[in-house]
Amino acid sequence: MDKLKFADGRSAEKVRDTLNKVYGLRSNEYTVSDFEDGAYIVTLTCPDKMMDSKVVISTDGGAYHGYLNCYPSVNGGKMHTYEEILSYLAEEGVVLNLDEAKVKECFDRFAEGDVIENVLIAEGVEPIPGRDAEIVVHFGKSERRPKMTSGGKIDYKNLDNIIMVRKGDVLLTKKPASPGVRGMNIKREEVVPIPGKDYVILVSDGATVNETGTVYTAMIDGYVDYNGKKLGVYPVYVVKKDVDYSVGNIKFNGSVHVCGDVLSGFKIEADKHILVDGICQDCELIARGNVILKTGIKSSGSGFVKAGGSAVIGYAEKARIHAREDIELRKYAFNCELFAGNNIEAVSGEGIIAGGTVRAFSSVSIKQLGTQGNSKFNVIAGSRYYIEFELERLRREQQRIRETLEQIDKALSQFDLSRDKIRSHPKVQKMLEVKGSLESLVQDLGEREDGLIKDNKAKNPKIKVKEKVFEGVTVMFFNVASVIREPMNNVVFYLDEKYSEVAWVSLKDINSIETDDA
Repeated sequence: MDKLKFADGRSAEKVRDTLNKVYGLRSNEYTVSDFEDGAYIVTLTCPDKMMDSKVVISTDGGAYHGYLNCYPSVNGGKMHTYEEILSYLAEEGVVLNLDEAKVKECFDRFAEGDVIENVLIAEGVEPIPGRDAEIVVHFGKSERRPKMTSGGKIDYKNLDNIIMVRKGDVLLTKKPASPGVRGMNIKREEVVPIPGKDYVILVSDGATVNETGTVYTAMIDGYVDYNGKKLGVYPVYVVKKDVDYSVGNIKFNGSVHVCGDVLSGFKIEADKHILVDGICQDCELIARGNVILKTGIKSSGSGFVKAGGSAVIGYAEKARIHAREDIELRKYAFNCELFAGNNIEAVSGEGIIAGGTVRAFSSVSIKQLGTQGNSKFNVIAGSRYYIEFELERLRREQQRIRETLEQIDKALSQFDLSRDKIRSHPKVQKMLEVKGSLESLVQDLGEREDGLIKDNKAKNPKIKVKEKVFEGVTVMFFNVASVIREPMNNVVFYLDEKYSEVAWVSLKDINSIETDDA
């Protein structure tokens, strides 16, 4: 035949594409005219170009759908019979849910010169992926509900996130992962589904899980600690009044909750967290976890807070507050030593820091830096205070060893060490051995010092002030400092490494330096 029909509503461009790719025809070898029903009729003008018919089965990626493509012969070429098409489909393994009526319909059109493309003739059954396991948290569903970070940890900076549970309380339930449902493609090949992802929760002290691993329960009354991977319940020592002489110092292997004040001279140590509702005076609070002072600490200079995690403080006066992670001030801090291993933040309430020393690793974010008459203090960013402490200890140790080595060298200088008899003397040998050991120790301490220095430099630290900076404040990054000469508003200080100087931009332009950092 010298005519082809495209009756499936495709565009003229797609018609030309098929003629070129399947039949190898150039545009000057055929003419295209519209048919009354919207189809295209192609008339060949190249009688010497003959082609047998083509039948092709195409599938999607998983072979779940089979599509029939039939291209009639041209200029006297051989045409497929219906039986040959069925035989071809069988050879290709298209057996599942084959729609023979649809195949016959396609053949009838094909025999009349219709170009058949992408007609669905067989459908398999796609596998159904398994459902991931689901963890349902049952504690903290009242107004005390904890906020979870992106990593699944509880945000303890929220004062209401100390969650108490009772023995026997169901803490978590796990809906197990499902394996999914098997599928089958059009060739009757079984397809295994992707199983659902399981989640393993490690059970720590104070919690238990049933035999099927689906119900997690508290074994004791206490404080629940869950970070998305590990679950535990730890005892909480509750002091329902002030920590005074009737209570004494507290050392506890869980968390401590003081409902009243902590008076001067008393000490609280906790392996987990410390929460104080009232006012802390000249006391000492040491926790491996977080320290949360709802009201604050009002000290005359000897109050000390040390948190292995973060410290959240209402207000602070003349206190030393050290936190290996973050410090958050809900109101203000006057004349305090604020050392944070990560960030310091004072952006709620008054948001004022004035006096003392402020040191953070990554960033300091505050509303107001300094006050009238109290602005001659340092704000430092870029290094971790506890690494600085360790460096100072190492340097003191190195100095002590060097002084000892000088004494040994002075003693050895009295002997003629070129003589074997003197070098072999037990006392001289002992001094030489000690000298060698001390020299090796100095080298080890030096390498340790170099490693700490390398790890103790933050990438692009910043000091952000949302409202006012008073004149007299010293802003410092590493060993580069700048004294603020006049009041400034809404600024971000950073280190311009190109010129090794403290620079600043408006807070609204912070994206410019953050883009540079990236």
